[in-house]
Amino acid sequence: IFVTILFLFLLFALKPFNMNPKVDLECKVEGDPVPRVKWVLPNSVQLMPTSTSVPSQWEVAVDDSGTLHISRASFTDNGIYRCTGSSAAGADTVSVHLHVSAMPSLIQQRIDENMTFPEGSAAYIDCTATRASQPVMRWITPDGTQLTPSRLNPKENLIVFPNGTLHIQRMDFKNSGRYVCKASNGVASSSRTVMLSVRRKLLSAKATITSSSPQRTDVIYGSKLLLNCVPRLFGNKYLHPQGSLIIQNPTQRDSGVYRCTARNTAGVDSKTTFLNVF
Repeated sequence: IFVTILFLFLLFALKPFNMNPKVDLECKVEGDPVPRVKWVLPNSVQLMPTSTSVPSQWEVAVDDSGTLHISRASFTDNGIYRCTGSSAAGADTVSVHLHVSAMPSLIQQRIDENMTFPEGSAAYIDCTATRASQPVMRWITPDGTQLTPSRLNPKENLIVFPNGTLHIQRMDFKNSGRYVCKASNGVASSSRTVMLSVRRKLLSAKATITSSSPQRTDVIYGSKLLLNCVPRLFGNKYLHPQGSLIIQNPTQRDSGVYRCTARNTAGVDSKTTFLNVF
């Protein structure tokens, strides 16, 4: 007359599992008379093959062979499980330590990236994570401010969406710098760094002629004539000397009104001069 447990796991073995797999813990017993199997869970709940009152949040059951089934293992299932085989001849117990871990919530975008946006534009910087478990997402701005989707944003121009995307409503030079996105789930964490720069917006300006010959120019017959027309393109940039008109050996037939026109997508400017050859 005896009771013996033949257990598939080593005593107090550490058995790692990823989140949400199906886990089976076998507890095979031998004895005469045939022993009954009982499992004691980490929360002290006792389960036997005939048990019907299993807490629903555990999703745990014991079949007729004595195997303990956990349909979807999670962090709450971590702990020591004890299997006991007992009969009138005695009892035997063996334990196993179940450890459930989550895979790192790796960020799907590039870990390091440089991004440039035009001044005044809207920026969307993605930072999404694989969700083996629900990760906590947060952004750290260049001045050290931490932003999360659930927190009221102290920077009115910045918004973090629930999926982790950082939205800058209107880019300004003060938004330049190093932004760090962090994703963590309590077991592992990962981060993404974005160096953000702002490109100055070029001002569009109407073409303007900055200098030209006088409205009336007198020239001696047969001499060399130079009529100036220097258009300003934009800012401090000038087109020169392409805007100048050179007339070699002018004659009276060259007398008349000359018009210089500068044109670009923003507008048109023109100047006129009257040429008198005598």
